[in-house]
Amino acid sequence: MADLIDGVMTMAIERNRSATSGEQMFDEAVEYFGAENVTSFAAKWVTRMPSNLDAFNANLGHMSYEDAAANTFTGQMVAKFGLTVVTVDKSKLIGKFGYYTNVEVTFSRPAK
Repeated sequence: MADLIDGVMTMAIERNRSATSGEQMFDEAVEYFGAENVTSFAAKWVTRMPSNLDAFNANLGHMSYEDAAANTFTGQMVAKFGLTVVTVDKSKLIGKFGYYTNVEVTFSRPAK
């Protein structure tokens, strides 16, 4: 499921038993909307879909919030499309440092 509203893309990838990789699913969604039309990506990581959340929490042991987010699956996927400015909304963090259960991140293009 992917959405694009006013240039802001959101999506959830659930591979289950699909032979298609998460990376391919992500790339196809961006291509569907047109990479030039995606100005930012809004991510919300929660415990019911833990891969990015777990990676983010693990990365916090040796990275800043922004670097921790950039070094998740989503962070790596959006970087391929130039969305390299990372903003972690610290007001929406739920949980303790390194054990967050809700993280909201925006990945954007650098200002020109």
